[in-house]
This record gives sequence, structure tokens and C-alpha cells, in this order.
Amino acid sequence: MKIKTPDGAEAMQLDSIERAGNTFILKTRVLGAMPMNVVLTPEAMREGIKMLGWRMLPFALSFLFRQSGK
Repeated sequence: MKIKTPDGAEAMQLDSIERAGNTFILKTRVLGAMPMNVVLTPEAMREGIKMLGWRMLPFALSFLFRQSGK
């Protein structure tokens, strides 16, 4: 999965997600070159959901089934 800036430049590529106990390990490449393993904890996931808020949650779920707006 590639995450891009608003102008289309690649900011990060997510290569894989693995489980390690109660955390996820995200294997990424930042700016197309620098490999980095990122730890996602349950607390961080809850913070992310709080950032979305209840109003944004239905959109986030439907987002999985939308076409990209190229």
C-alpha cells in the first residue's frame, strides 16, 4: 500500500503488517528508500479511532469500498 502526498509523491509504502503479541508491526519504507518497522499498540489504535470521531467512522468503513478519486 502506498501513501502519497497531495501532489502525488510517495511518502510511505506499507509492505506488510504482522502481529507480535498485543501489537502490530508495520513494515514500511519511508520516502521510497528508508526501511522502518513501526509498532502499533492497542492504545495508539484507540487514539487513532478517537481522531476519526463518531461522525467520521461510517465514512471510514465505507472508504474500503470506494473508488479512488484520480
